[in-house]
This record gives sequence, C-alpha cells and structure tokens, in this order.
Amino acid sequence: VNITITDINHPPIISGTPPSSILPGESYGFIPTASDLDGDSLSFTVTGLPDWAQFNDQTGAVTSKPGRPVDGDYGLFEGITITAMAAGQNTSLTPFSVQVEDLQPPTFTASVEGDLYNSTQEIILSCSDTGSGCSAIYYTLDGTNPIDDFGTLTGGILYQAPIVLSENSILTFIALDHTGGFGSSQIREYSFDMGLPSVAITAPVNESAIDELTSIVGIAADDENGSGISMIQLQIIDENDGKYLVQNGIFLQKSDVAQWLQAQPQAADDWRTWEWLTNYSWTFGHTYMVTAEVTDLAGNINQTQTRFGFLNGAKFASRIELDNTLFSLQQGETATTTGILNRVDGSAW
Repeated sequence: VNITITDINHPPIISGTPPSSILPGESYGFIPTASDLDGDSLSFTVTGLPDWAQFNDQTGAVTSKPGRPVDGDYGLFEGITITAMAAGQNTSLTPFSVQVEDLQPPTFTASVEGDLYNSTQEIILSCSDTGSGCSAIYYTLDGTNPIDDFGTLTGGILYQAPIVLSENSILTFIALDHTGGFGSSQIREYSFDMGLPSVAITAPVNESAIDELTSIVGIAADDENGSGISMIQLQIIDENDGKYLVQNGIFLQKSDVAQWLQAQPQAADDWRTWEWLTNYSWTFGHTYMVTAEVTDLAGNINQTQTRFGFLNGAKFASRIELDNTLFSLQQGETATTTGILNRVDGSAW
C-alpha cells in the first residue's frame, strides 16, 4: 500500500468589526484579527482606502492620518476591503464603510451690512460649508427667527434671489447644510432716508447790500421721518475776482481752489438754526455768492445760495434813473415806476 501525504496549504483567517463612523478631529483605528493554520507569515493589502486614512501592510491596521479627518473630509466612504495573504492564499474581510460626520454648521453672510441708506439696496445672501454643503438659506424681514431651535421652519422665506429693500427692515437669516445642521441666526437692520433735507440762508438776505458782516446764519430741517442733519457747510466766492474764501488756521484767505467752510448749530446738536462766524475783512464794492450745503445722516445733500454786496458804510447808489414821466403826485395817489439802481462804482445793480 502506498500512502501519499499531501501538504495542505490553508488560506488565512481574518475577522473584525471596524468602527462605522468618526467625528472630525477624532482618531480612527482598526486592526483586524488574522491568523494562518499552517503558521505561514501574513501580509495585508487594502482597497478603497479613504484619503484621510493610512494602512499598515504588516498588521492590516487602518488608522487616520495625523490631524485627519477634518470637516472637509465629510462623507460616507464605502467598499473598504482588507485582504490577508499567506503562502499564496488570501482571504478578504467583508467590505465595510466609514461615515465622517458633519458637525460644523455652515457659515453665511449678507453682501450689504445693516446701516442707514439713501437709496434702494440689493442684498445677496451667501453660504459656504466644508462638510455636507449648503442646503438652503431662510430669512424674514420683520426680525422674527425663520426657524426654531430644532430647525423647523417657522415662517421663514426660502432665499432664491437677491433681496431688494427700500423700506426700514430687520433682516434675519440662517443657513442649513445637507445634514440639517445650522448655527445661530444673523440679523441686519436696514434704515432708509431718501428725502432731501432743507436749508435756507436768512442773513444776509439775498441780493442785499450790507456794510457789516460778522456771521452768516440760516435754518435747516429734515423730514419728520428723516435721519436728521449731519452737517452744514458754506462755500463763498468773490464774484469780482473769482476767488474763493478758504480757511488757513484761524484766518480766511483767498484761493483759486474752492473749500467748504464748516457752519455750527446755534444750540448744541440742534441744526434748526445755524451760523458761521467770521472776522474777515470784506472788500468794499465787491459782490459775494454764498452756497450753503446741508447733508443728512443718510448722505442726502441739498443746497441754497444767497448773493450780497459789501459797501463798508458808503452810500449805496450814486443815482437812480427812473423810466416814469410822472413828475408830481397828489395826496393819496400812488404810482408804479421802473428804473436802474446804480452802485457807487457806477455799474448797474
């Protein structure tokens, strides 16, 4: 009887239950249990390994790379297969999956900051998320929260196009990612003032002739629902030489370049009456044009002008030429006439 003994090469044995999920910032680790009945040395291979993981071909261990996974590694990584090999035989562990969770809420913002405006504003809401990605943005315009603390919609409007505002509004908005994650709502308050403030110069009177001037005074107002006066400034030009009055320290001088001179409210923070004080030596016989400009807190601007002649105490007219042939009036009678009033220098006013 011939007996033949055949050496049987058994395939290796591999088993284990790998973790199925991991949070960003945590360390992942799995080492399978493997052996070979014949005592042959083992080695390992893997397929489907995620980018955030690394593999040891001597132990079959799958571990996370240093500092990984991060929020950007979010996702379900399927089909990871570890195979044990020994003396030409191999056995694979059942393919498994690892879910990297998304714990970071999305970030979101508005293209226009809340503020006071004097024109219609177009507001673009945007969202970014390094995990599962942005799912939706919801908003309200009355200050209420678009979702509750559990992520349930409570009257919010789905953002689909730029929001156009021209009335006072409290924009409250929030973004959700694809896992339903969300952070705290953001609030932007928008106020609008599109009406022009008013300004008037009360002294000197327009087209007047004066012999003394130590201040220019006026009044200003904003609409009842306006934002209020921010400032009033003056620009003064000598029409005889075309030069502007400009501030040089505490003194005024003439310049070819225009400059705005700052007026002040006559009462603290009350622009209803304002003034500009000066000790400037006005030139005899010259005519000056004053432009007053008012700006409200929303940036709306309005202007007015007044024109005056400076005579420095001299007589205003050298003569008056009348165009009426009437040479006498009786008591109680009136007459209307036209004529030319001349400056001291002889030019017509």
